[in-house]
Amino acid sequence: MAAKNTNVSLPMGDWTEITDSDVSAATVDNVGLAEVIIMATVGAVAPIEGDNDGIRLASKMGIKSSDTLADLYPGVSGATRIYALCRSGDGEVFISHA
Repeated sequence: MAAKNTNVSLPMGDWTEITDSDVSAATVDNVGLAEVIIMATVGAVAPIEGDNDGIRLASKMGIKSSDTLADLYPGVSGATRIYALCRSGDGEVFISHA
């Protein structure tokens, strides 16, 4: 599992994988100005195009690593990857995972 501790740029309208490997938990902070949607998936498979379901993070909001993917996404059995989407401009998130 590759560790990651960095900011990731999000081009407007595209789901971007923000994890580098399978994870069970991560810290994610929206460090940009636009709202960001965070979604977990099983494996490196982007959410369905146009899918707006997920956790919405306003600017300066975040998810802490004490919240596992199983806790945050109980309907996504076996979730291992995290994707982010920004609909109203380019966004940026900070992600840290082991």
